[in-house]
Amino acid sequence: MASYLPRSACAAPAQFSLPRDRAAKQALKRVIVSAVFGALVLAAGCGDGGGADPNAAGPKADGSGQPHVLGGTITGLTSSGLRLASGDDSVTVPAGASSFEFAKTYGDGASYSVTIASQPGGFNRCALSEASGVFLTSDIRTIALNCQQADAAVSTLAGDGLPGASDGTGTAATFKFPYAVVSDSLGNIYVADAFNHMIRRIAPDGSVSSFAGNGSEGAADGTASSASFSYPFGLAIDAAGALYVADWGNHSVRKIATDGTVSTLAGSGASGASDGAGASASFNRPFGVATDSGGNVYVADTNNNSIRRITAAGVVSTLAGGGAQGAGDGTGAAARFNSPQYLSIDAAGNLLVADTGNHLIRHITSTGVVSTLAGSGQPGAVNGPANAASFREPSGIAVDTDGTVYVADSGNNLIRRISPNGVVSNLAGSAIASFADGSNAAAGFSLPFGVAITTSGQLLVADARNHSVRRIVAQ
Repeated sequence: MASYLPRSACAAPAQFSLPRDRAAKQALKRVIVSAVFGALVLAAGCGDGGGADPNAAGPKADGSGQPHVLGGTITGLTSSGLRLASGDDSVTVPAGASSFEFAKTYGDGASYSVTIASQPGGFNRCALSEASGVFLTSDIRTIALNCQQADAAVSTLAGDGLPGASDGTGTAATFKFPYAVVSDSLGNIYVADAFNHMIRRIAPDGSVSSFAGNGSEGAADGTASSASFSYPFGLAIDAAGALYVADWGNHSVRKIATDGTVSTLAGSGASGASDGAGASASFNRPFGVATDSGGNVYVADTNNNSIRRITAAGVVSTLAGGGAQGAGDGTGAAARFNSPQYLSIDAAGNLLVADTGNHLIRHITSTGVVSTLAGSGQPGAVNGPANAASFREPSGIAVDTDGTVYVADSGNNLIRRISPNGVVSNLAGSAIASFADGSNAAAGFSLPFGVAITTSGQLLVADARNHSVRRIVAQ
């Protein structure tokens, strides 16, 4: 351990002259050697004359010293996609995280400034506090990140609010009771224009055109312009871009290739409940369809109160539901539904079902185990924990990659949100039928039927009685 001397001991040495006597000179040399050694000791103790410990802790201009960690706490993060940055370092934070920490460490005296490089997906938005400062002698874990549900800004993408069948751009186009929407990876949006018996397409520039169907009710396969449908209610799209249509009036599921060619995937054209391949199978007023990564198509077979599955080879089987109306959970045929309408598939391959007649949202595993995800079973518009919340004839349903579920609560004219931890809230709509753009409750819908999520995280709504397609973005 170094010994520290009083400041007086560090004064400049006195001046003197050498003696002339030889013996005296030799004695003086011995004294000088001893003095030099003592001066070295003094230098070690005195430094630059301040008497400070050169190893003592304290800020260093170059940020060196004991490495420190930079991090903080998070509240309310329900979506993934959040990325934080500090200088050249960044960290991606998963949904549900309660804390974060950067990989890089910092020395004493180093400065930091944390920013949000990208907000989370969905309708979750975050803000930072205590985000900048200087390291002293300890870690920094006081940065606070608070996340909340963002405002939901509703606008009209296409349709003027009146029934029609005109092509055009934006509100110059017209629809007649659009029931379902879906989008592809290129930004095209497809609309089940139910009462025009057509599938329409909205290009990324907002222009609307007829994609398939000649506009007359029928059941003809063939080219896009010659094919016909009978009240196409549901739409789904697979990884290759092929469309699948729940052709309600024809009791069948149709397929539209990317070039617009229409064929019948399954269904005899007459009402029934038979399993089998292709035309040997039968449905009774199928309403909604969904596709999985394995090429299977799932069907909400509404009047059969069941959920059916069609393999890529066209073989139909019953996944869940016994045919009779009910609300019971269970496996396969032991489960009960009441007029299920639309379907969606989550990231784990589970099916979500808008069980319209039961005012419930149901969950089905790939093995057919049915449970109730949200809803009390009584019609209403109550928010809160999933089992206490209520819906009124929910129809459209969509789920994002984090497990947040969006519901077109058609009987309440609302778009509802179910968080991954099972809390139901209103996303947009006033609960009174109207046609109004705006944010949150200032927006108005009238019988919203279908919902879909785009690759950019926007929510699309088939606003049936307003004869329009609406768009909701986080703000």
